[in-house]
Amino acid sequence: MNEPASFYAGSLSGCPSGNKLDNPPYIPLILDRSLYSKTVCPSALHYNNTPHYNRHNLYGYDHARVTRKVLSRMFPTRRPFVLSRSTFAGSGRYTIHWTGDNLSSWADMRASIAQMINFNIYGIPMVGADICGFRGDATEELCVRWSQLGAFYPFSRNHNALASRPQDPAAWSANATAAIRAALNTRYHLLPYMYTLFFRAHLNGTTVARALAFEFPEDLSTHRISTQFMLGSCLLINPVVEEGRTNVEAYVPAGEWVDLTSATRIVSTGHMRNFKAPLHVIPILVRGGCVLPLQSSVNVTSFARKDGLSLFVVLSTVDDGSEEAGRKSYASGELFWDDGESEPLNYVHAQFELRDRVLRLRATMSHQDTQMRLDPKETALKRVLLVGLEKSPESVFINSTELKFRFDDILKTMVIDLPNFTTIASDIQIVYRFK
Repeated sequence: MNEPASFYAGSLSGCPSGNKLDNPPYIPLILDRSLYSKTVCPSALHYNNTPHYNRHNLYGYDHARVTRKVLSRMFPTRRPFVLSRSTFAGSGRYTIHWTGDNLSSWADMRASIAQMINFNIYGIPMVGADICGFRGDATEELCVRWSQLGAFYPFSRNHNALASRPQDPAAWSANATAAIRAALNTRYHLLPYMYTLFFRAHLNGTTVARALAFEFPEDLSTHRISTQFMLGSCLLINPVVEEGRTNVEAYVPAGEWVDLTSATRIVSTGHMRNFKAPLHVIPILVRGGCVLPLQSSVNVTSFARKDGLSLFVVLSTVDDGSEEAGRKSYASGELFWDDGESEPLNYVHAQFELRDRVLRLRATMSHQDTQMRLDPKETALKRVLLVGLEKSPESVFINSTELKFRFDDILKTMVIDLPNFTTIASDIQIVYRFK
Protein backbone atom coordinates (compact mmCIF):
# COMPACT_ATOMS: atom_id res chain seq x y z
CA MET A 1 0.00 0.00 0.00
CA ASN A 2 1.39 3.39 -0.90
CA GLU A 3 -1.55 5.74 -0.56
CA PRO A 4 -1.29 8.58 2.03
CA ALA A 5 -2.98 6.45 4.71
CA SER A 6 -3.50 7.08 8.41
CA PHE A 7 -5.49 5.35 11.11
CA TYR A 8 -6.58 8.75 12.37
CA ALA A 9 -9.23 10.91 10.70
CA GLY A 10 -7.16 13.86 9.51
CA SER A 11 -4.94 14.21 12.57
CA LEU A 12 -4.95 13.57 16.32
CA SER A 13 -7.15 16.63 16.70
CA GLY A 14 -9.21 16.14 13.54
CA CYS A 15 -9.39 18.83 10.84
CA PRO A 16 -10.12 22.57 11.07
CA SER A 17 -13.82 23.33 11.22
CA GLY A 18 -15.38 25.48 8.56
CA ASN A 19 -12.68 24.72 5.97
CA LYS A 20 -14.24 24.04 2.56
CA LEU A 21 -11.36 21.79 1.51
CA ASP A 22 -11.97 19.49 4.45
CA ASN A 23 -15.74 19.79 4.34
CA PRO A 24 -16.80 20.70 0.79
CA PRO A 25 -20.47 21.30 -0.06
CA TYR A 26 -20.67 17.94 -1.83
CA ILE A 27 -19.00 14.70 -0.77
CA PRO A 28 -19.36 11.60 -2.97
CA LEU A 29 -20.31 8.19 -1.60
CA ILE A 30 -16.84 7.35 -0.28
CA LEU A 31 -15.49 5.79 2.91
CA ASP A 32 -17.36 7.24 5.91
CA ARG A 33 -18.60 10.07 3.64
CA SER A 34 -15.49 12.02 4.58
CA LEU A 35 -12.53 13.28 2.56
CA TYR A 36 -10.19 12.71 5.50
CA SER A 37 -11.26 9.28 6.66
CA LYS A 38 -8.03 7.33 7.20
CA THR A 39 -5.89 10.05 5.61
CA VAL A 40 -4.60 13.56 6.33
CA CYS A 41 -6.71 16.70 6.21
CA PRO A 42 -7.31 17.96 2.66
CA SER A 43 -6.31 21.41 3.94
CA ALA A 44 -2.89 20.16 5.10
CA LEU A 45 -0.07 21.78 3.12
CA HIS A 46 2.71 20.04 1.24
CA TYR A 47 6.19 21.53 1.11
CA ASN A 48 5.30 23.95 -1.70
CA ASN A 49 2.12 25.13 0.05
CA THR A 50 -0.04 22.94 -2.17
CA PRO A 51 -3.05 21.68 -0.21
CA HIS A 52 -3.36 17.93 0.14
CA TYR A 53 -6.76 18.31 -1.51
CA ASN A 54 -4.90 18.79 -4.82
CA ARG A 55 -2.27 16.11 -4.20
CA HIS A 56 -4.04 13.16 -2.60
CA ASN A 57 -4.64 11.18 -5.79
CA LEU A 58 -1.16 11.99 -7.11
CA TYR A 59 0.62 10.61 -4.05
CA GLY A 60 0.64 6.99 -5.22
CA TYR A 61 1.43 8.05 -8.79
CA ASP A 62 4.50 10.03 -7.71
CA HIS A 63 5.58 7.28 -5.34
CA ALA A 64 5.54 4.71 -8.15
CA ARG A 65 7.24 7.07 -10.60
CA VAL A 66 10.09 7.88 -8.23
CA THR A 67 10.47 4.25 -7.15
CA ARG A 68 10.83 3.11 -10.74
CA LYS A 69 13.28 5.92 -11.47
CA VAL A 70 15.50 4.99 -8.52
CA LEU A 71 15.41 1.26 -9.30
CA SER A 72 16.34 1.99 -12.93
CA ARG A 73 19.38 3.93 -11.73
CA MET A 74 20.40 1.19 -9.30
CA PHE A 75 19.91 -1.64 -11.82
CA PRO A 76 20.27 -0.04 -15.26
CA THR A 77 20.28 -3.35 -17.16
CA ARG A 78 17.20 -4.81 -15.44
CA ARG A 79 13.52 -3.95 -15.67
CA PRO A 80 12.13 -2.75 -12.33
CA PHE A 81 9.16 -4.55 -10.78
CA VAL A 82 6.92 -1.99 -9.06
CA LEU A 83 3.55 -2.95 -7.57
CA SER A 84 1.20 -0.25 -6.32
CA ARG A 85 -2.24 -0.22 -4.71
CA SER A 86 -2.65 3.53 -5.21
CA THR A 87 -2.68 4.69 -8.84
CA PHE A 88 -3.78 7.60 -10.99
CA ALA A 89 -4.00 8.41 -14.69
CA GLY A 90 -0.61 7.59 -16.22
CA SER A 91 0.49 5.15 -13.51
CA GLY A 92 0.53 2.28 -15.99
CA ARG A 93 3.81 3.59 -17.35
CA TYR A 94 5.52 2.98 -14.03
CA THR A 95 3.73 0.34 -12.03
CA ILE A 96 1.59 -2.76 -11.81
CA HIS A 97 -1.67 -2.46 -9.86
CA TRP A 98 -3.67 -4.71 -7.60
CA THR A 99 -7.20 -3.73 -6.70
CA GLY A 100 -6.90 -3.66 -2.91
CA ASP A 101 -8.47 -5.34 0.08
CA ASN A 102 -11.37 -7.34 -1.31
CA LEU A 103 -13.59 -9.86 0.47
CA SER A 104 -13.56 -13.62 0.09
CA SER A 105 -16.98 -13.59 -1.54
CA TRP A 106 -18.56 -14.55 -4.84
CA ALA A 107 -19.73 -10.95 -5.29
CA ASP A 108 -16.19 -9.58 -5.01
CA MET A 109 -14.93 -12.28 -7.34
CA ARG A 110 -17.46 -11.19 -9.97
CA ALA A 111 -16.63 -7.52 -9.39
CA SER A 112 -12.94 -8.18 -10.05
CA ILE A 113 -13.66 -8.84 -13.73
CA ALA A 114 -15.08 -5.35 -14.28
CA GLN A 115 -12.25 -3.83 -12.22
CA MET A 116 -9.65 -5.59 -14.37
CA ILE A 117 -11.33 -4.43 -17.58
CA ASN A 118 -11.71 -0.86 -16.31
CA PHE A 119 -8.05 -0.53 -15.37
CA ASN A 120 -7.07 -1.76 -18.82
CA ILE A 121 -9.20 1.07 -20.20
CA TYR A 122 -7.42 3.49 -17.84
CA GLY A 123 -4.07 2.49 -19.34
CA ILE A 124 -2.95 0.14 -16.55
CA PRO A 125 -3.03 -3.26 -18.28
CA MET A 126 -0.98 -5.20 -15.69
CA VAL A 127 -3.69 -5.53 -13.05
CA GLY A 128 -5.36 -8.16 -10.90
CA ALA A 129 -7.30 -8.75 -7.71
CA ASP A 130 -6.26 -10.75 -4.65
CA ILE A 131 -7.23 -14.26 -5.76
CA CYS A 132 -9.62 -15.96 -3.28
CA GLY A 133 -10.08 -12.63 -1.50
CA PHE A 134 -8.02 -10.72 1.07
CA ARG A 135 -10.40 -10.44 4.06
CA GLY A 136 -12.52 -13.25 5.43
CA ASP A 137 -12.26 -16.99 4.93
CA ALA A 138 -12.66 -18.40 1.43
CA THR A 139 -14.42 -21.71 0.92
CA GLU A 140 -12.70 -24.38 -1.12
CA GLU A 141 -15.13 -24.04 -4.02
CA LEU A 142 -14.81 -20.25 -4.09
CA CYS A 143 -11.02 -20.44 -4.04
CA VAL A 144 -10.90 -23.00 -6.85
CA ARG A 145 -13.22 -20.95 -9.07
CA TRP A 146 -11.40 -17.72 -8.24
CA SER A 147 -8.05 -19.36 -8.94
CA GLN A 148 -9.36 -20.44 -12.35
CA LEU A 149 -10.43 -16.86 -13.07
CA GLY A 150 -7.30 -15.36 -11.54
CA ALA A 151 -5.05 -17.54 -13.66
CA PHE A 152 -6.07 -15.23 -16.51
CA TYR A 153 -5.74 -11.92 -14.70
CA PRO A 154 -2.84 -10.06 -16.31
CA PHE A 155 -1.35 -9.84 -12.79
CA SER A 156 -2.09 -13.13 -11.05
CA ARG A 157 -1.51 -13.42 -7.28
CA ASN A 158 -3.12 -15.28 -4.39
CA HIS A 159 -2.88 -13.02 -1.33
CA ASN A 160 -4.81 -12.64 1.91
CA ALA A 161 -4.74 -11.18 5.42
CA LEU A 162 -2.72 -12.76 8.21
CA ALA A 163 -5.87 -13.42 10.25
CA SER A 164 -7.64 -15.24 7.41
CA ARG A 165 -7.45 -18.98 6.86
CA PRO A 166 -4.73 -20.31 4.51
CA GLN A 167 -5.88 -20.29 0.89
CA ASP A 168 -2.81 -21.19 -1.14
CA PRO A 169 -3.37 -24.06 -3.60
CA ALA A 170 -1.81 -26.64 -1.27
CA ALA A 171 -4.15 -25.70 1.59
CA TRP A 172 -7.11 -27.49 0.02
CA SER A 173 -8.07 -31.05 -0.86
CA ALA A 174 -6.15 -32.99 -3.49
CA ASN A 175 -8.94 -32.47 -6.04
CA ALA A 176 -9.02 -28.72 -5.44
CA THR A 177 -5.23 -28.45 -5.63
CA ALA A 178 -5.26 -30.36 -8.92
CA ALA A 179 -7.93 -28.05 -10.35
CA ILE A 180 -5.92 -24.95 -9.40
CA ARG A 181 -2.74 -26.50 -10.79
CA ALA A 182 -4.50 -27.19 -14.10
CA ALA A 183 -5.56 -23.54 -14.41
CA LEU A 184 -2.06 -22.28 -13.62
CA ASN A 185 -0.56 -24.74 -16.10
CA THR A 186 -2.84 -23.30 -18.78
CA ARG A 187 -1.65 -19.81 -17.89
CA TYR A 188 1.97 -20.95 -18.14
CA HIS A 189 1.30 -22.44 -21.57
CA LEU A 190 -0.21 -19.12 -22.71
CA LEU A 191 2.49 -16.81 -21.34
CA PRO A 192 4.15 -16.15 -24.74
CA TYR A 193 0.77 -15.04 -26.10
CA MET A 194 0.09 -12.87 -23.03
CA TYR A 195 3.62 -11.44 -23.16
CA THR A 196 2.98 -10.34 -26.74
CA LEU A 197 -0.26 -8.65 -25.65
CA PHE A 198 1.77 -6.54 -23.22
CA PHE A 199 4.16 -5.67 -26.04
CA ARG A 200 1.18 -4.34 -28.00
CA ALA A 201 -0.19 -2.52 -24.96
CA HIS A 202 3.19 -0.86 -24.43
CA LEU A 203 3.60 0.01 -28.10
CA ASN A 204 0.07 1.07 -29.01
CA GLY A 205 -1.82 1.58 -25.76
CA THR A 206 -4.15 -1.36 -26.39
CA THR A 207 -5.77 -3.50 -23.70
CA VAL A 208 -4.65 -6.94 -22.57
CA ALA A 209 -7.89 -7.98 -20.85
CA ARG A 210 -10.91 -6.43 -22.53
CA ALA A 211 -14.68 -6.49 -22.47
CA LEU A 212 -16.45 -8.41 -25.21
CA ALA A 213 -18.02 -5.09 -26.22
CA PHE A 214 -14.55 -3.74 -27.03
CA GLU A 215 -13.85 -6.61 -29.40
CA PHE A 216 -17.37 -6.86 -30.85
CA PRO A 217 -18.77 -3.30 -30.54
CA GLU A 218 -21.50 -3.79 -33.14
CA ASP A 219 -22.91 -6.81 -31.32
CA LEU A 220 -25.25 -5.15 -28.82
CA SER A 221 -25.59 -8.39 -26.85
CA THR A 222 -21.98 -8.03 -25.71
CA HIS A 223 -22.67 -4.65 -24.10
CA ARG A 224 -24.45 -6.29 -21.16
CA ILE A 225 -21.79 -8.91 -20.38
CA SER A 226 -19.71 -8.41 -17.24
CA THR A 227 -18.64 -11.94 -16.25
CA GLN A 228 -16.81 -12.96 -19.42
CA PHE A 229 -13.81 -11.27 -20.98
CA MET A 230 -11.31 -11.48 -23.81
CA LEU A 231 -7.55 -11.83 -23.51
CA GLY A 232 -6.45 -9.97 -26.60
CA SER A 233 -8.48 -10.71 -29.71
CA CYS A 234 -8.11 -14.48 -29.58
CA LEU A 235 -9.13 -15.91 -26.19
CA LEU A 236 -12.63 -15.86 -24.71
CA ILE A 237 -12.54 -16.60 -20.96
CA ASN A 238 -15.78 -17.95 -19.42
CA PRO A 239 -15.29 -18.41 -15.66
CA VAL A 240 -17.73 -19.98 -13.21
CA VAL A 241 -18.73 -17.10 -10.91
CA GLU A 242 -21.67 -18.55 -8.97
CA GLU A 243 -21.65 -21.00 -6.10
CA GLY A 244 -22.62 -24.59 -6.72
CA ARG A 245 -22.55 -24.39 -10.52
CA THR A 246 -21.09 -27.11 -12.72
CA ASN A 247 -21.90 -25.35 -15.98
CA VAL A 248 -21.54 -21.89 -17.52
CA GLU A 249 -24.12 -20.02 -19.56
CA ALA A 250 -21.82 -17.97 -21.79
CA TYR A 251 -22.37 -15.73 -24.78
CA VAL A 252 -20.39 -16.75 -27.85
CA PRO A 253 -20.04 -13.95 -30.45
CA ALA A 254 -20.63 -14.75 -34.09
CA GLY A 255 -17.84 -16.67 -35.77
CA GLU A 256 -15.97 -19.93 -35.45
CA TRP A 257 -14.37 -20.85 -32.14
CA VAL A 258 -12.41 -23.82 -30.79
CA ASP A 259 -12.32 -25.11 -27.23
CA LEU A 260 -8.74 -24.69 -26.02
CA THR A 261 -8.68 -28.04 -24.25
CA SER A 262 -10.72 -30.37 -26.45
CA ALA A 263 -10.26 -28.64 -29.85
CA THR A 264 -14.05 -28.92 -30.35
CA ARG A 265 -15.17 -26.42 -33.00
CA ILE A 266 -18.16 -24.16 -32.35
CA VAL A 267 -19.87 -22.22 -35.11
CA SER A 268 -21.87 -19.38 -33.54
CA THR A 269 -24.28 -16.84 -34.96
CA GLY A 270 -24.05 -14.86 -31.71
CA HIS A 271 -25.94 -16.72 -28.99
CA MET A 272 -25.80 -18.05 -25.42
CA ARG A 273 -24.33 -21.51 -25.02
CA ASN A 274 -24.16 -23.90 -22.10
CA PHE A 275 -20.70 -25.26 -21.28
CA LYS A 276 -20.05 -28.10 -18.88
CA ALA A 277 -17.75 -26.85 -16.12
CA PRO A 278 -17.08 -29.36 -13.35
CA LEU A 279 -14.80 -28.12 -10.60
CA HIS A 280 -11.60 -28.76 -12.55
CA VAL A 281 -12.74 -26.94 -15.73
CA ILE A 282 -12.86 -23.31 -16.87
CA PRO A 283 -14.18 -23.07 -20.45
CA ILE A 284 -11.80 -21.15 -22.74
CA LEU A 285 -12.45 -20.59 -26.43
CA VAL A 286 -9.92 -19.71 -29.12
CA ARG A 287 -11.17 -17.54 -31.96
CA GLY A 288 -10.96 -18.99 -35.43
CA GLY A 289 -8.19 -17.42 -37.49
CA CYS A 290 -5.72 -17.09 -34.59
CA VAL A 291 -2.17 -18.36 -34.15
CA LEU A 292 -1.21 -18.63 -30.48
CA PRO A 293 2.46 -18.93 -29.48
CA LEU A 294 2.75 -21.33 -26.53
CA GLN A 295 5.38 -22.75 -24.22
CA SER A 296 5.53 -25.79 -21.97
CA SER A 297 4.46 -25.66 -18.34
CA VAL A 298 6.98 -26.31 -15.57
CA ASN A 299 7.23 -25.17 -11.96
CA VAL A 300 9.24 -22.02 -12.73
CA THR A 301 8.46 -19.82 -15.73
CA SER A 302 12.13 -19.09 -16.40
CA PHE A 303 12.67 -22.84 -16.83
CA ALA A 304 9.74 -23.08 -19.26
CA ARG A 305 11.48 -20.56 -21.52
CA LYS A 306 14.35 -23.03 -21.91
CA ASP A 307 12.03 -25.72 -23.26
CA GLY A 308 11.20 -24.03 -26.56
CA LEU A 309 7.99 -22.81 -28.16
CA SER A 310 5.09 -24.18 -30.16
CA LEU A 311 2.29 -22.74 -32.28
CA PHE A 312 -1.43 -23.43 -31.81
CA VAL A 313 -3.02 -22.63 -35.18
CA VAL A 314 -6.82 -22.41 -35.43
CA LEU A 315 -8.08 -22.12 -38.99
CA SER A 316 -10.76 -19.50 -39.56
CA THR A 317 -12.96 -22.15 -41.16
CA VAL A 318 -12.70 -25.90 -41.67
CA ASP A 319 -10.45 -26.99 -44.53
CA ASP A 320 -11.97 -30.07 -46.20
CA GLY A 321 -9.20 -30.38 -48.75
CA SER A 322 -11.01 -28.61 -51.59
CA GLU A 323 -9.44 -25.71 -53.45
CA GLU A 324 -12.16 -23.34 -52.27
CA ALA A 325 -11.65 -24.29 -48.61
CA GLY A 326 -7.92 -23.78 -49.01
CA ARG A 327 -8.52 -20.24 -50.22
CA LYS A 328 -11.00 -19.39 -47.46
CA SER A 329 -9.17 -20.74 -44.41
CA TYR A 330 -6.52 -18.53 -42.85
CA ALA A 331 -4.90 -17.70 -39.51
CA SER A 332 -2.49 -15.09 -38.18
CA GLY A 333 -0.69 -14.07 -35.02
CA GLU A 334 2.56 -12.73 -33.62
CA LEU A 335 5.13 -13.24 -30.89
CA PHE A 336 7.35 -10.69 -29.20
CA TRP A 337 10.12 -12.52 -27.36
CA ASP A 338 13.18 -11.50 -25.39
CA ASP A 339 14.87 -12.72 -22.22
CA GLY A 340 12.11 -11.24 -20.07
CA GLU A 341 14.20 -9.04 -17.79
CA SER A 342 17.03 -7.15 -19.51
CA GLU A 343 17.34 -3.55 -20.61
CA PRO A 344 18.17 -2.50 -23.29
CA LEU A 345 16.17 -5.05 -25.23
CA ASN A 346 17.42 -7.76 -27.51
CA TYR A 347 14.29 -9.18 -29.03
CA VAL A 348 12.70 -11.21 -31.79
CA HIS A 349 9.37 -10.15 -33.25
CA ALA A 350 7.89 -13.07 -35.19
CA GLN A 351 4.77 -12.67 -37.31
CA PHE A 352 2.76 -15.71 -38.39
CA GLU A 353 0.37 -15.91 -41.32
CA LEU A 354 -1.32 -18.95 -42.83
CA ARG A 355 -2.95 -18.55 -46.24
CA ASP A 356 -3.48 -21.02 -49.10
CA ARG A 357 -2.15 -23.81 -46.84
CA VAL A 358 1.19 -22.08 -46.36
CA LEU A 359 2.24 -21.02 -42.85
CA ARG A 360 4.84 -18.26 -43.05
CA LEU A 361 6.96 -16.99 -40.18
CA ARG A 362 8.70 -13.66 -40.68
CA ALA A 363 11.21 -12.64 -38.03
CA THR A 364 12.39 -9.13 -37.15
CA MET A 365 15.29 -8.77 -34.73
CA SER A 366 16.58 -5.83 -32.70
CA HIS A 367 20.14 -6.46 -33.91
CA GLN A 368 21.62 -8.51 -36.71
CA ASP A 369 23.20 -10.83 -34.17
CA THR A 370 20.19 -11.08 -31.87
CA GLN A 371 19.84 -14.77 -32.61
CA MET A 372 23.25 -15.24 -31.03
CA ARG A 373 22.56 -12.92 -28.10
CA LEU A 374 19.32 -14.64 -27.11
CA ASP A 375 19.52 -18.14 -25.69
CA PRO A 376 18.87 -20.52 -28.63
CA LYS A 377 16.81 -22.71 -26.29
CA GLU A 378 14.41 -19.81 -25.75
CA THR A 379 13.86 -19.19 -29.46
CA ALA A 380 13.55 -22.84 -30.50
CA LEU A 381 10.29 -23.68 -32.29
CA LYS A 382 9.51 -27.33 -31.64
CA ARG A 383 6.06 -28.07 -33.05
CA VAL A 384 2.93 -26.79 -34.72
CA LEU A 385 -0.57 -27.93 -33.78
CA LEU A 386 -3.08 -27.09 -36.51
CA VAL A 387 -6.82 -27.29 -35.75
CA GLY A 388 -9.53 -27.35 -38.40
CA LEU A 389 -8.60 -29.95 -41.00
CA GLU A 390 -11.47 -32.20 -42.12
CA LYS A 391 -9.05 -34.87 -43.30
CA SER A 392 -5.38 -35.68 -43.19
CA PRO A 393 -3.04 -33.90 -45.62
CA GLU A 394 -0.93 -36.00 -47.93
CA SER A 395 2.35 -34.25 -47.17
CA VAL A 396 3.96 -31.46 -45.13
CA PHE A 397 7.11 -29.51 -45.99
CA ILE A 398 9.26 -26.97 -44.17
CA ASN A 399 11.40 -24.87 -46.48
CA SER A 400 11.10 -27.63 -49.13
CA THR A 401 12.09 -30.42 -46.72
CA GLU A 402 9.37 -33.03 -46.17
CA LEU A 403 8.31 -33.63 -42.58
CA LYS A 404 6.52 -36.37 -40.70
CA PHE A 405 3.24 -35.43 -39.02
CA ARG A 406 0.42 -36.93 -36.97
CA PHE A 407 -3.28 -36.48 -37.70
CA ASP A 408 -6.13 -37.07 -35.25
CA ASP A 409 -9.25 -37.94 -37.21
CA ILE A 410 -11.52 -37.38 -34.19
CA LEU A 411 -10.18 -33.99 -33.08
CA LYS A 412 -9.41 -32.91 -36.67
CA THR A 413 -5.96 -31.78 -35.65
CA MET A 414 -2.49 -32.17 -37.14
CA VAL A 415 0.72 -32.12 -35.10
CA ILE A 416 3.95 -31.27 -36.90
CA ASP A 417 7.19 -31.92 -35.01
CA LEU A 418 9.79 -29.54 -36.40
CA PRO A 419 13.46 -30.35 -37.02
CA ASN A 420 16.10 -29.45 -34.46
CA PHE A 421 17.46 -25.92 -34.78
CA THR A 422 14.14 -24.55 -36.09
CA THR A 423 13.86 -21.11 -34.53
CA ILE A 424 11.50 -18.14 -34.41
CA ALA A 425 14.52 -15.96 -35.14
CA SER A 426 14.56 -16.92 -38.84
CA ASP A 427 12.06 -16.94 -41.68
CA ILE A 428 10.19 -20.24 -42.09
CA GLN A 429 7.66 -21.58 -44.57
CA ILE A 430 5.55 -24.65 -43.76
CA VAL A 431 3.34 -26.08 -46.52
CA TYR A 432 0.72 -28.83 -46.26
CA ARG A 433 -0.90 -30.45 -49.28
CA PHE A 434 -3.87 -32.69 -49.97
CA LYS A 435 -4.20 -35.27 -52.74
